[in-house]
Amino acid sequence: VLGLAYKGNVSDARNSPGYEIYTLLVKKGANVRVHDPYVVEYHGLRPERDVAEVVRGSDAVIIATGHEEYHNLDWPSIYTEMRENAVIIDTRNVISEIHGMKVRKLGVGR
Repeated sequence: VLGLAYKGNVSDARNSPGYEIYTLLVKKGANVRVHDPYVVEYHGLRPERDVAEVVRGSDAVIIATGHEEYHNLDWPSIYTEMRENAVIIDTRNVISEIHGMKVRKLGVGR
């Protein structure tokens, strides 16, 4: 899960969609890693600081917060660190060009 803050470029994680996603996935038995460049700790969860390490070997990445850092990532390179047939779920319209990646956008409209 990328983003624990409730909105981009802030450290406040209250009412965080990212935290809700994290807890739901953990309850389902998923091994979940979280990255956030602004949030240090929230309800005992300490997000990792290296986004490449968080996504390495993952089956899926969920972009839950629209931090500027995520807009500026080299997504094709990030995607190569993920498992084969992995998916990126972009809930914040962060990824503008797909470049052959398996990306699902939620809440973007048409």
